[in-house]
Formats: sequence, C-alpha cells, structure tokens
Amino acid sequence: VFSSKSFAKAFMERHGVPTARYGSFSDPQDACSFIRGADFPALVVKASGLAAGKGVIVAGDRDEACRAVMEIDGAFGSAGTTVVIEELLEGQEVSVSSFDFVYLIAFTKKRGAPHGRDGKLICPSQVSEELLQQIRESILQKTVDGMRQEGTPYMGVLYAGLMLTNRGPKVLEFNSRFGDPECQVLLPLLQRPTTSHSQLWLTGGSLLPAQTGSLN
Repeated sequence: VFSSKSFAKAFMERHGVPTARYGSFSDPQDACSFIRGADFPALVVKASGLAAGKGVIVAGDRDEACRAVMEIDGAFGSAGTTVVIEELLEGQEVSVSSFDFVYLIAFTKKRGAPHGRDGKLICPSQVSEELLQQIRESILQKTVDGMRQEGTPYMGVLYAGLMLTNRGPKVLEFNSRFGDPECQVLLPLLQRPTTSHSQLWLTGGSLLPAQTGSLN
C-alpha cells in the first residue's frame, strides 16, 4: 500500500476504504481519455511508484492533467510507467499515524505545492472523538483487516494521509512509516518508547491496553 499507489487504490476499492475516485493506466493515451471522459474533476496525476515525493501533480484543468501524464511517464523511470488519475478532493488535510492500537492525529498546513507542508502543525484545540472513531472504523481497521484477509498481516507504523471532505474522511495516501514533520511532535506523546513497540512487532507481540493520543 506504500510502494504502489495503483495497488493501494485497488486494495481500498476491494475492502471499501473511502478514497478518491480514480483510474490506473500504463498507456498515457488511455489515461488522457479517462481524464477527458470522467464525470468528476480527474485532475490529480500520480506516479504509481515511489518518486521521492515529487510524483504528484495537481492540474488546473483537463488539458494540464493530460500534459502531466506525459511528464510523469518520462520523468520517474519505472516509478512512472503506471499513473494513477484521481478525483480532486477539497477539504482539510490531516494525517493519522497508527500502530499497536495507538492513534495519533495531526492537522497539517499545506505549503502550496502538491502535498507540500511548511514544517509546522496546526494543532486543533480539540480533536473530535467522533471523527477519530470514524477514521478508526472506516479506514484504519478496514485496512488492517483487509491485509490480514489477503494473507499479509501488517505490523508497524501505518500512516494515513487523509482529506476531510464534506462526504467524510478519504484516503490520499498510505505510508509504512511515520510522516515528517509530524513525527517530531507526535513521538513525545507516546507513553512508551518506540523501541518497546518495534521489539514486539519483530516477535509478533502487542502492547495493550489501547491508547489514544491527540494534539491539543
């Protein structure tokens, strides 16, 4: 779910994890046909593979999105041989890092460039427990359950980049690591050092009871 956006989108579709509508293509012409024919703003163009944080272009219109497909196809080697075309989502961007039944939530301020951040965190005075529960149930739990059902149980940090839309939270991306700069302020919230968690992950153990953390 981290190294292939195409795989991640198909996985979310299989398991009912809310995310932007999309199409995945290895032929640039097919991708452009999808962009022009979609009944939603198909303006986010992503290299499916890992591209050092540079493989996402948010286009201003369909023509620009088609040009972005051609740009990605030749710019990122094997990471760009498959492109994912996504619906442009509007709302507040938020990240949630989850591991061992600990949930840490952070609102991030966008810098202007796609998925760029200014190195600061906007910390809400109170994170709604209702919102956190919705994210747990509709995204994080479904994702972990889906991995287990497919024979690849997940242990470790699962980072979900989300957009809080007027239709509920939707997944922008998954990472199998902490986010940066989020981890700089999230780690001090933990009641146990990360080494305690990682040692148990290596042996298939778990730390209980569950804890919930948020930035206040």
